[in-house]
Amino acid sequence: MSWFKRAIDRLQGKSPTNWLGDRVINQVGNRTVLDIGCGILNAFGGRPIGSQHMCVDAFPPYIERLQEQGRSVVLGKAPEVMEQFEDQSWDCVLLLDVLEHLTRQDAEQALSHAERIARDEVIVFTPNGFLEQHGWEAWGLPHNELQAHRCGFRIEELEQRGYRCQIDRSTSEQHGDIEHLYGVRQRSAAVRAA
Repeated sequence: MSWFKRAIDRLQGKSPTNWLGDRVINQVGNRTVLDIGCGILNAFGGRPIGSQHMCVDAFPPYIERLQEQGRSVVLGKAPEVMEQFEDQSWDCVLLLDVLEHLTRQDAEQALSHAERIARDEVIVFTPNGFLEQHGWEAWGLPHNELQAHRCGFRIEELEQRGYRCQIDRSTSEQHGDIEHLYGVRQRSAAVRAA
C-alpha cells in the first residue's frame, strides 16, 4: 500500500496500522503463526490470524489483555522463550515492531531463533535504522519501559540474512516521517543463502 493511500486512510479516520495487519493476514493465510513481541495485536484489530496463533510478549498487561480475548499466550522475553521451540515447529514467525526494542545481541538471537523455528517464513517489520523512542503508555495500559528502542537494522543487514525487503514510508505523531522495513525470509531462500 502506498504512503498516499495510507495518508488518505488516516484522513478518513481509518487506523494507520490496519494496512500492516491486512498485509500480514493475507500473507500468512491459514498457516500456523508464532507472534513474538505481539503487544496487544493492535495492527490486527481483533481479527484471527492463521489457523493457530501463539502470542508471546514480555509485558504482563499486554498478556492479560490478550488472555481476556481468549488468545493463546506465553509471557516471557523473546530470546529465552524462543529457545524452547523446536526447529521448523511453526509455519510463520512474526517479529513485527519487535527487533528495535531489544538489545542488538538479543535482536540477533531473536532473528536466528525465528529463522530456525519457521517452517515456511519469517516476517519482520522494523524501522530502517535506529529510531529513538523511550518507554510510553499506550492503549490505556501502564507505562511500558520495554517500548524503548535499543537498536536498529538497515535494509542491507536483513537482505544479507536472506530477507526480501521493502521500504514503507509513513508518518506518525510521535516520530514524524519514518521508514520501516517489511522483510520476508522464506525457508527456500534461506537454504539458497546458506
